[in-house]
Amino acid sequence: MLIVGDDALSGEIDQVVLVTNDTDLAPALEMLKKRCPHIVRGLVIPTRKTGAGGDLEREANVSLAKLAHWVRRHISAGELRASQLPEARSS
Repeated sequence: MLIVGDDALSGEIDQVVLVTNDTDLAPALEMLKKRCPHIVRGLVIPTRKTGAGGDLEREANVSLAKLAHWVRRHISAGELRASQLPEARSS
Protein backbone atom coordinates (compact mmCIF):
# COMPACT_ATOMS: atom_id res chain seq x y z
CA MET A 1 0.00 0.00 0.00
CA LEU A 2 2.97 2.33 0.53
CA ILE A 3 3.81 2.33 -3.17
CA VAL A 4 0.18 3.03 -4.03
CA GLY A 5 0.20 5.91 -1.54
CA ASP A 6 3.34 7.40 -3.08
CA ASP A 7 1.93 7.08 -6.59
CA ALA A 8 -1.42 8.51 -5.49
CA LEU A 9 0.13 11.53 -3.81
CA SER A 10 2.33 12.21 -6.85
CA GLY A 11 -0.73 12.17 -9.14
CA GLU A 12 0.50 9.22 -11.21
CA ILE A 13 -2.61 7.04 -10.85
CA ASP A 14 -6.33 7.60 -11.24
CA GLN A 15 -7.70 4.38 -9.70
CA VAL A 16 -6.71 1.93 -6.97
CA VAL A 17 -8.16 -1.57 -6.72
CA LEU A 18 -7.58 -3.51 -3.51
CA VAL A 19 -8.31 -7.23 -3.29
CA THR A 20 -8.95 -7.70 0.42
CA ASN A 21 -11.51 -7.92 3.18
CA ASP A 22 -8.94 -6.99 5.85
CA THR A 23 -9.88 -4.00 7.99
CA ASP A 24 -6.17 -3.29 8.63
CA LEU A 25 -6.24 -1.44 5.30
CA ALA A 26 -9.07 0.90 6.34
CA PRO A 27 -6.69 3.64 7.62
CA ALA A 28 -4.81 3.63 4.31
CA LEU A 29 -8.07 3.90 2.35
CA GLU A 30 -9.23 6.72 4.66
CA MET A 31 -5.97 8.60 3.99
CA LEU A 32 -6.37 8.07 0.25
CA LYS A 33 -9.95 9.32 0.36
CA LYS A 34 -8.95 12.42 2.34
CA ARG A 35 -5.77 13.38 0.49
CA CYS A 36 -6.64 12.20 -3.02
CA PRO A 37 -10.43 12.33 -3.40
CA HIS A 38 -10.13 12.31 -7.20
CA ILE A 39 -8.69 8.76 -7.19
CA VAL A 40 -11.31 6.06 -7.68
CA ARG A 41 -11.08 3.42 -4.95
CA GLY A 42 -12.24 -0.07 -5.90
CA LEU A 43 -12.55 -3.05 -3.59
CA VAL A 44 -12.70 -6.73 -4.60
CA ILE A 45 -13.63 -9.13 -1.80
CA PRO A 46 -11.73 -12.42 -2.27
CA THR A 47 -14.64 -14.76 -1.68
CA ARG A 48 -16.58 -17.31 -3.71
CA LYS A 49 -20.22 -18.06 -4.31
CA THR A 50 -21.24 -21.37 -2.75
CA GLY A 51 -24.24 -23.66 -2.77
CA ALA A 52 -27.11 -23.97 -5.21
CA GLY A 53 -28.39 -20.52 -4.28
CA GLY A 54 -25.05 -18.83 -5.02
CA ASP A 55 -24.67 -17.54 -1.47
CA LEU A 56 -21.40 -15.78 -0.66
CA GLU A 57 -18.84 -17.33 1.70
CA ARG A 58 -18.64 -14.04 3.58
CA GLU A 59 -19.91 -10.52 3.16
CA ALA A 60 -17.84 -7.44 2.39
CA ASN A 61 -16.51 -5.66 5.44
CA VAL A 62 -18.79 -2.66 5.90
CA SER A 63 -16.01 -0.27 7.01
CA LEU A 64 -13.96 -1.04 3.89
CA ALA A 65 -16.95 -0.91 1.56
CA LYS A 66 -17.85 2.59 2.82
CA LEU A 67 -14.43 3.84 1.74
CA ALA A 68 -14.65 2.47 -1.80
CA HIS A 69 -16.34 3.94 -4.86
CA TRP A 70 -17.24 0.45 -6.03
CA VAL A 71 -17.19 -3.06 -4.51
CA ARG A 72 -17.16 -6.43 -6.19
CA ARG A 73 -18.24 -9.06 -3.68
CA HIS A 74 -16.90 -12.27 -5.22
CA ILE A 75 -14.31 -13.87 -7.47
CA SER A 76 -15.34 -16.76 -9.71
CA ALA A 77 -13.50 -20.09 -9.66
CA GLY A 78 -12.36 -19.43 -13.24
CA GLU A 79 -10.95 -16.02 -12.30
CA LEU A 80 -9.03 -17.57 -9.41
CA ARG A 81 -7.58 -20.26 -11.69
CA ALA A 82 -6.61 -17.69 -14.31
CA SER A 83 -4.80 -15.52 -11.76
CA GLN A 84 -2.64 -18.27 -10.27
CA LEU A 85 0.94 -18.87 -11.29
CA PRO A 86 1.59 -22.17 -13.10
CA GLU A 87 2.76 -25.10 -11.02
CA ALA A 88 6.54 -25.27 -10.70
CA ARG A 89 8.10 -28.18 -12.54
CA SER A 90 10.81 -30.18 -10.85
CA SER A 91 13.98 -30.53 -12.88
